[in-house]
Amino acid sequence: MRCATPEATPGIPKRRPSLGNAVTNRNTAYLLIDDLFKIESEDAISWKLITETIEVNGYRLQKAVTTFGGRNWTAWFASKVNLQEGPYKFHGLPGMIFIISDDQGHYSFNLLKSYQLPGTYDTQAILERHAGMKPVKISLQKYKKMLLAEYNDPMRDMREHFQNNKSEDMQFYYNSIKITDLSQLKKMEDEEREYLRNNNPIELTYAVEYPDIK
Repeated sequence: MRCATPEATPGIPKRRPSLGNAVTNRNTAYLLIDDLFKIESEDAISWKLITETIEVNGYRLQKAVTTFGGRNWTAWFASKVNLQEGPYKFHGLPGMIFIISDDQGHYSFNLLKSYQLPGTYDTQAILERHAGMKPVKISLQKYKKMLLAEYNDPMRDMREHFQNNKSEDMQFYYNSIKITDLSQLKKMEDEEREYLRNNNPIELTYAVEYPDIK
């Protein structure tokens, strides 16, 4: 599962459970940007199986490669573990994925431990329950527009609150820094924009092209 704020990789993907031997490609990414949003997607992954194998913790793993989300991935799966699942959105191999990484070395997932839970737990709507709010469905294009708006004016809410509240009893803080003058926000704006520009989403299709702002 993955978590995102406007400054991070997008959302927490929730895969629909497989029905019998059927495997679904449908995912829902949850995004927290002031409110809770979700993006639904169909993520079919086309794998090429390679005969190469390795031994890991007593399991023989077979190699498979794919291109997904603008990246080239190499996976190692165990055919003896009859689960067509893996980390993030990766699925659809004839066995459970133990290891998967992209060819740039930016992302790598490794199965460290597995164990049987003492009972069955209902995880339906778990994010909605913990967030305490109902997610609003949006498109990927809408998501990018929201991040671009955040980039163009990252301190908008803080600036408006500061300007609209003149009471001497009112104090404003941002990241534990007390705001006493609007000029302080310039450095914070630059830091927020730099953070967004350096974002490296796991799916490059989620990347936003940010303009240079002096």
